[in-house]
Amino acid sequence: MTINLSGVIRQNPINLTGKSLDTCKPIIVEIDKLKKRIISDYMIPLYSKQWDILNENVFLMDRYVLRLEALIKTHKTEELIAYVNLLKIIKILVEEHKLLVFEEQKQYKQGGSNNITSMMIKIPQIKLLPEYEIYNSILGKPNGFKKESYNDLIINDIKLFMAKKDITYQIIKTHIQDNYIK
Repeated sequence: MTINLSGVIRQNPINLTGKSLDTCKPIIVEIDKLKKRIISDYMIPLYSKQWDILNENVFLMDRYVLRLEALIKTHKTEELIAYVNLLKIIKILVEEHKLLVFEEQKQYKQGGSNNITSMMIKIPQIKLLPEYEIYNSILGKPNGFKKESYNDLIINDIKLFMAKKDITYQIIKTHIQDNYIK
């Protein structure tokens, strides 16, 4: 083990050539971590139809896409471009699934033998900022009729958590429930 000026402890085995065998670059490690997170947070839940996990992790997609696009500028690999496109496709699938579930719920609520026909209108869903979407999924949407509003402290906490690298919905949810729900 050696310590260098960057403060990172790395294994650097001694050899007879005098050259370092340390070929692992930090950027490659970051790319590998991103790929593993995308597979575990999006691909596996999509394949196993775990829509609740996909809905929980959808707020991180934009951040992953931005980071991958930044990496594409320096490392123009087809694999990174494929991951960006894959995330965009998964986001569309999640939104379509939400719309389908909403329409099915509406249809079954209206259902019954009295309804001969029903008209379905597909309208785009209004998207809130990710921190508000997370707030709504954990605490519920504030009731405007009761003059309720979003708690700015909770919104700021969610923003701070979203800025961290290895954050998940469950970590944010646990923090909010432990600190704000009595």
